[in-house]
Amino acid sequence: MEVTRTDIASAELIFYYPITYSIAKRDELIATTKEHGFSFFQVEERPNKNDYAGHDISHEGLKQFFYPFIEDKLFPKHWRERGFSRFSKVWNEEANMQIRGRTIPFLISSTDLVICPFGIAFIVMKTAIRTQMAASDVLDFAHFFRVLVPHVESERGATIVKNGAHYNHTDRLIHETYFPFLAQFFVDYEKLGDAYSHMPYFEDERMFVSGFVRTEEDAVIDDMLLFRLGQLDGTDAQNEPFVSASNEAYIKEYVSEHVLTRWAPQTYRVTSNRAHMEVTNQSERDAYARVCEFYSIDYYTVLLHYFYKMMLLKLTFEHSEIRWGKEKFVVDELIERITKFSSRYYFDEVIVRSEGQEVSALLRKHFRITEQYKEIKATLEELYRLQEDQEDERQSTFLFILTVYTVVSGIYGMNVVIDDWKGSIDWGKLAGYTVFEWIAWVLGITGIVLSFTIVGRTAYRGLQTFGRKYRRKKYE
Repeated sequence: MEVTRTDIASAELIFYYPITYSIAKRDELIATTKEHGFSFFQVEERPNKNDYAGHDISHEGLKQFFYPFIEDKLFPKHWRERGFSRFSKVWNEEANMQIRGRTIPFLISSTDLVICPFGIAFIVMKTAIRTQMAASDVLDFAHFFRVLVPHVESERGATIVKNGAHYNHTDRLIHETYFPFLAQFFVDYEKLGDAYSHMPYFEDERMFVSGFVRTEEDAVIDDMLLFRLGQLDGTDAQNEPFVSASNEAYIKEYVSEHVLTRWAPQTYRVTSNRAHMEVTNQSERDAYARVCEFYSIDYYTVLLHYFYKMMLLKLTFEHSEIRWGKEKFVVDELIERITKFSSRYYFDEVIVRSEGQEVSALLRKHFRITEQYKEIKATLEELYRLQEDQEDERQSTFLFILTVYTVVSGIYGMNVVIDDWKGSIDWGKLAGYTVFEWIAWVLGITGIVLSFTIVGRTAYRGLQTFGRKYRRKKYE
């Protein structure tokens, strides 16, 4: 299928990389992050243009965009409060990506570490392309940079060069250069199996991309370009423009499902499960306000909905790893967690303005947030009910045993061999016991052992549950 060449004047691209950290180490993680030069973001402070790739951001407009019940979670006044604690560091470092003989220069403007509730955090890489180039090159950059570790042939072939160092995948660049301190705070899932990484529910190990792309002024933005932006289709092995579909009717249907045309024909927004892209053919001056919104309003809109998605995937993974019938307290914990998530963070409407609500609807749709929420809630409720039935069955068995002990003890009056246990026990008397005295002796010993076992098990579980709740409750 023939592709019309479109030149991109500039592109701002933000990559979101979800990770799981140990909640018990949250304070230590934040202290270490600050030691490495990251600053805590406060919406009350005056914006610094360097934090936003040189753009002017209105913190007042940012606060007024979201409803108050979510605003205080997105913009906590102190990192000790519940919510999204964002730490930023400006770099402004030039680098380039080498792909099949082509070189794409780009800027790493700044990085964020956003520490969210429930042990989820996001590494955020803010990049920019300020050199005019073909749309295929920009899409190639987004496609290859988002791949943390390439596993298939279509993901290989790109090398990032920065300060003379070569990185054959983005994960190395991120963890060796910008976040060398993070690995010690990851939750270790490897004990569940060799196939698990530190983020076992992070699909395909590819970052989510949010972008603002400005074409040449008054260039035609057609369905083909919108489709390629949503799919991040760059070039093929021969460096020719690539489109991952050949059916024009399919492309039109895709565009109708994934594109917000509110500001057409100058500006469009494309949302898929891999990217959220805004493309405009306005001049640099006319598009400036939109770029500023991209670094503020759009940033938090994507972050919040991506958090919803990762939280629901995390809950799905955790309940799938429950050992059936042995971890009722874990089921209780998951029920408690989704209840806290629902009451404190998860809302159908979080944005005040109508245009923001339309973007939110697209993100919810293509992240499958509503479906995931309903599925996990129904599954956990069913799991809880079945576990309750098993617990009732265990309680019935326990009561039956106690009843047997009570009846037999009543028959004996609990005084058949008790006198032999007073003072120093004469073990030699056991040889002269009758059958009924042996029954009484076994009954007494097993009753004591059973009682201590039940009390000890209950106390251990109670302390274990208390400890887990205490470590989590401050930041959930």
